[in-house]
Amino acid sequence: MPKRTGDELNRESKRPKREEPSSKLFKDLTQKRYAIDLLTTSSTSSESGYISGQISMKWPPLLKYRVMIESPPRETGVERFEIEFSSRCAEALRSAGVEFKRKHVMYLSLKGAVLVEKKGGASMPILLKYAEDVAFEILPNGLDDGFKIDTFSRQEPKEPSEDAPESQIDWFLTPRPQETSRAEVAINGGDLMGIDEESTLSTSPTDKPTSVLRSTIAKCPSHIPKPLLNIGNSLATIHPRQPPSAPNHISSSCIARPTGPALVNAFHPPGPSKSRENPSAGNDSSLGLPETLRPESRMSFTEHKSAVGGAHPPRHSSSDRYKTHRASNISLEHSPSSKIPDGKSAATEVVLPPHRSPFKLPPIYRLPNICDDHASTSKLADGEQGETMEYLTRVPPVGSVFSRRSHSPKVLNQCTVAAESDPERILNKKQRKNLTRREKRKAKRLPPPDGVPSVHAAVVTLDPAEPIPPMHTQRSHLIDHTIAVTAIPQHPQQSSALRSGPASVIQPQHAPTYRLPQGFTSLSNVTRNNTLHSVIGVVTSITSPSHVRGRDWSSSLRIVDQSNCIEAFPTPKEGFRVNCFTKKYPKWLPAATHGDIVILHNIKTQEYNGEVTAVGYHDRMQWAVYNPVTGTIGHGDSAGAPECTGLDDGFGLQFSPFYQQATPAVVAHCVTLDDWWRSVKQNRENDMGTVHNISGATSRRTSSGRQHKLISDISSEDTGTYFDFTVELIHRDLPTSEGKPGSLYVTDYTPLSGGHVYQQDWCPSKLADHILVINLWEQARNYAENMVSGVIYSLRSVRVVTSQVGYREAKMWEAKVSRPDDADPHLEALLERRKEFGSLEEVLDSNITLIQDGKDKEHITCIVELLFKQDAEPVIYVSDYSCHPKLPAITEPWAKGLDGRVLEVLLDDEQAAILPRLVVGQHYQILHLRFQQSVTKQQFRGRIGGASRLIRPIGLQSSSKAAEWREKLIERKNSLKRPTETPAETPAEAPTEREPQISPTTGVSQSSDTPLVNNGHVGISIKEAISSESSKFTIRAKVIDFFPFRLVDAFVRTCSECKTILSEKRKCSGCNDVDGQHIRIDCVLRVLISDGNDELKVSVSGKAPLLAGLTPVILHDDPQTLSLLSERLKPLLNNLVEVHDAILEEQVIEPTGHMGTFVVERWENQEQTVYGLVDCQI
Repeated sequence: MPKRTGDELNRESKRPKREEPSSKLFKDLTQKRYAIDLLTTSSTSSESGYISGQISMKWPPLLKYRVMIESPPRETGVERFEIEFSSRCAEALRSAGVEFKRKHVMYLSLKGAVLVEKKGGASMPILLKYAEDVAFEILPNGLDDGFKIDTFSRQEPKEPSEDAPESQIDWFLTPRPQETSRAEVAINGGDLMGIDEESTLSTSPTDKPTSVLRSTIAKCPSHIPKPLLNIGNSLATIHPRQPPSAPNHISSSCIARPTGPALVNAFHPPGPSKSRENPSAGNDSSLGLPETLRPESRMSFTEHKSAVGGAHPPRHSSSDRYKTHRASNISLEHSPSSKIPDGKSAATEVVLPPHRSPFKLPPIYRLPNICDDHASTSKLADGEQGETMEYLTRVPPVGSVFSRRSHSPKVLNQCTVAAESDPERILNKKQRKNLTRREKRKAKRLPPPDGVPSVHAAVVTLDPAEPIPPMHTQRSHLIDHTIAVTAIPQHPQQSSALRSGPASVIQPQHAPTYRLPQGFTSLSNVTRNNTLHSVIGVVTSITSPSHVRGRDWSSSLRIVDQSNCIEAFPTPKEGFRVNCFTKKYPKWLPAATHGDIVILHNIKTQEYNGEVTAVGYHDRMQWAVYNPVTGTIGHGDSAGAPECTGLDDGFGLQFSPFYQQATPAVVAHCVTLDDWWRSVKQNRENDMGTVHNISGATSRRTSSGRQHKLISDISSEDTGTYFDFTVELIHRDLPTSEGKPGSLYVTDYTPLSGGHVYQQDWCPSKLADHILVINLWEQARNYAENMVSGVIYSLRSVRVVTSQVGYREAKMWEAKVSRPDDADPHLEALLERRKEFGSLEEVLDSNITLIQDGKDKEHITCIVELLFKQDAEPVIYVSDYSCHPKLPAITEPWAKGLDGRVLEVLLDDEQAAILPRLVVGQHYQILHLRFQQSVTKQQFRGRIGGASRLIRPIGLQSSSKAAEWREKLIERKNSLKRPTETPAETPAEAPTEREPQISPTTGVSQSSDTPLVNNGHVGISIKEAISSESSKFTIRAKVIDFFPFRLVDAFVRTCSECKTILSEKRKCSGCNDVDGQHIRIDCVLRVLISDGNDELKVSVSGKAPLLAGLTPVILHDDPQTLSLLSERLKPLLNNLVEVHDAILEEQVIEPTGHMGTFVVERWENQEQTVYGLVDCQI
């Protein structure tokens, strides 16, 4: 046998390269699936196999990834699959930086996919959804490298259990080194000398320090209780290397006690003296721990002078502050060198190590029962009761003080009611980190008041009356416990001096007097970006639900509470802004009004233009409104909207926007908030001073306590302030749709500085700058329906605001409207000012113009005659008998001979209501008539709208100027030679005129004797038609050619989106129209007509009689339609079809044809003049 070389032995000794399961799957052609396989298989998520194809489309990756792949089918056609990656799967792709590109080939495993079959013959009948895991491969394409994604492999396999059969255990796997502590080694009877001491020093501060056994690998006993999850990062231990002679105890460095009143806290509970002499008796057994796992703690006290008169001891280095036992068994020991003299107080700083301890305590450890006289309490900073946090910390002995180095101020305060309200409350790592950051920012922003120490933690000192019990035992029952710090409300008038006693606490002066329910945040603390909060506040402003086409319903509101409100005066933008959104139902937005208490759950903060706001998304925010009358929490009138629905178009989880988890604490807080807001409003009204007007008009308080104001006295400093006004109503505008505010236009005959200058017809020119607009909401809007123009009203509680464009306006919510008394001095002053203006009747015909002078998007006032009106549609046809080049020719009997002189006017809004009262033949004055130009036909029409009276009849008693314009209109009318006004001819000489008849077979007007008459004109030449100002005219000519060259190409596919002609494609690649929604079939037939001198190309399309009844189809695919079209065009084209066929066969045929009458219309299209065939007669 030949001897093998070393390289061969090495190759054989190496393990074979592990191949991904997905790679093996994609190489097996028998596992490939097609659309028919998926549609006929009942399984969805458990489907095996894979699909492959080319990525033809992708969507922007927002919350999920969506792509479309086209797979080559088995038989004919193209199979398309829509793929959607969401939830955990999308997060994995986003973290891996996956970017899908078009034309990349993709192999996708069906494992973990959920199949959704689309209905209605969609072009993508199958949708595959991946929410958890996915496996796919992208092949290389050009310069782009390929890659593989398999999230199934990230799940670690479970370790075999002890009861697993030996056949399922791989005994030849390389064992993973296990970490064993000294306590575990001692339990299993191992040798403590076999532990590697260096391993504890090499651990990072964030890792758990471990001890590695050199000789044996000890198995952790199964009876050790599970530790708390939330103390891993809060209570940790540093293991510095110690010399062999180092004592096994914690050396606590001494600090000076801060000046000020001291807090007394007896550490030991009251009881017989036996428990003090032997604290360990009867305690270890109750904990349920093995003897070797019971914690020990030795703590030394360092003597120092009293903080009142003694000097501060020197600071020690940080290395001296943290010393711990190597076995992590901590006990308390009274060192002989740290005696405390009688009558003197001592303080010891208990410094908690900053990283994780290897010894974890079970959750059964709690604070022993301590009498109320010795309980340590502390008020929560800034009055906020956030989510409670449970920390397992060492309780300091008598005379100890916590320092900032052990915990931040808020960390100790957040330990509140951990054992009282929710002892099992556990926060994860992210919640603890966010809480610590938020409290650090608050500590920097709110410095402690004068006289209060900078240390915000609970301070515990020795009561001189009670001696310190001796500690002689090596083991102590003083194990780690939870410190409970209870928030104690403080009366605002209480003295800043703290009481001396067992229950005294240090309370900041800025702490509010309210307490938030658990899980809610005060508005002043909602400062972090991209975080979720739940808040309760008073609504200071709210907008009605609005909807933009293609977007969600939205509403914006501002809310305040005790933390972000300036109680002395309101600010221009008072409150915290929250923008709320919903998809379908506007009733799912908060149904609150001004002054209501609203509860918003799960709103997300963001920063916009330097201001921290919040967004309530349609699939996350929940809301409720507190009713102070009934004392209940509700959600308003749903108006048929469902209470909940499934997300993701009904395929997702059920979601309801209504907050239903209101606890009694939430209701109690709403009651407190309502009482507080009522007092704030009352104080603001009482604190309003009197403003003296230097111009002579006096401003005095009304009976309500608010200041009465003149319009001329409004200034920028009054923005956001409430006033009373005595005004005369000039005009009101109340929209018919719900959710929009109404408007009152009022005046007290004083000018408004910074207001809008009105030039509407309802506003006299003398009052153009004397009008104040008041936007009405809620009850005020409903009451305004009873108000009448020209009447003087007294308006109370009107708020002065500034509009978005900078004009001074006002808002009003409550219906505080009344008629002033005759003896009211404000009414008398208004009547005196009104006398100075005299008569307000306006002459509205000062700017009358002719229709021929109208321009696009311009408003004119004109004198017209009503020619025709359509009762079914709000449209009238008027004329002042002046000619405009862009007015269309009307083919109606009443408009003959008036080409370019008839204007079509559309009546919008309330103008349509006066249509029945208009009389044909009457002269009218139309105000604010707006000209509009058609985009396609380049023609003009008029439009008027609004609630004002814009159409006014002109009688014999009208003003002299209006009568003058009417006389000129009659002169222009008489100068025109209309067919209806020509002298009557004798019956023998009068020509017989008859309407052209359309042939049902050919679609061409047939008449051998009488030419086609249009608008009173017989055919004109092409040259005259081109130079004519009219857009429609009649031409005498004949057809000499047509396009396209073959009649079978007269209909083509076009894209209505990008305006391109598609050859044989059924989809437009230019605009990614995969489904062919923008594809349509148009007629591109054009004829060339000639009158003997000039030629003109005319398009045959649209509503031409030639195409009446024909379905637009591709003539290559429909010979029957092609034959029908040829028969219709035969009288028009004569033998031109045969002429074109002969040219293709290199033959010559002379064309024939007859003169005919063509009605042609002209319009502008993309800077080109287009002529279209309206009708014809051969």
